[in-house]
Amino acid sequence: MSPPEPTKKGKKRARNGKEIPRPQQTHAQQPTTAPPLKNSSNRGPSKNSSAPETSRNTSMPTPRKQKQKQKPQPKPTVTLQPPKLARLPDHATVTTRPLHRAALPTPFSSSASPKVLYVTSSGPFIPCIKRVRSLLSSIAARDSQSVAATSRQTLLQANGRLDPRQVERSIAEAASENKSAGGERGEEVFVKGSGKAIERVLEIGVYFQKERDCRVRVEIASVRAIDDIELGKAEGEVKHSEEGSGGGGGVMEVDVDQENGKKERKKKRKGMRDEDVPETRIRTLSVVTVAISLK
Repeated sequence: MSPPEPTKKGKKRARNGKEIPRPQQTHAQQPTTAPPLKNSSNRGPSKNSSAPETSRNTSMPTPRKQKQKQKPQPKPTVTLQPPKLARLPDHATVTTRPLHRAALPTPFSSSASPKVLYVTSSGPFIPCIKRVRSLLSSIAARDSQSVAATSRQTLLQANGRLDPRQVERSIAEAASENKSAGGERGEEVFVKGSGKAIERVLEIGVYFQKERDCRVRVEIASVRAIDDIELGKAEGEVKHSEEGSGGGGGVMEVDVDQENGKKERKKKRKGMRDEDVPETRIRTLSVVTVAISLK
């Protein structure tokens, strides 16, 4: 079989029928030959050979360092202090209300009801000490009584039958063992005082801290109290009413006294106006609690 004949390409012609000459290819593809590598093992290192390497390294763009994201630091906790109360006018009287307190339990009640002793600034020292001692002795007697009453019973068994006396006995024994090992504290007597009575409460705590069989800890808190405000007559109004009832001869003296009173008030710190004075206001008190327990 004969090889297929090569297909002839058609000639390009213009619109008028003339042939368009084809452009001749002048640029021939030349084979690329790589330059021979020099054997650098026979020759020592030269200064010129390291120069292009350093130039290449310097010409390369240095990558930008990414900024490390700083972790948000926790903000310091600031204890908010109660706002300072505004100054009341001189003719305003403040009456304090008693603080709300829970009903005092009997000394023979269980440990579920805390034993609290409220102390005043004028309260005697020795009777308070005796009162705390009596409460501590009743607590110790109740603990020993609960252990002795259930000591004759058998131990608890996992048979699905629980006796209330056995449960109380196991709880009392575990509490006594924990107290002897220096663990959790037992039942405590709380001595509380606010304002001027804080000094007396701390004196009681220092006294029991010196005792060998007692353990003392101090707690600090704040309480809000409500005060009632009543407005009376101002000094200028009182003087004016007195002079007016006496006659018209002392009108000039009253005016002079009022002017002197105004000058003195300007020197003093500015207070609230009568219209802005509230009927009640909230006052914050500091409270100290001393917890006393037996070791």
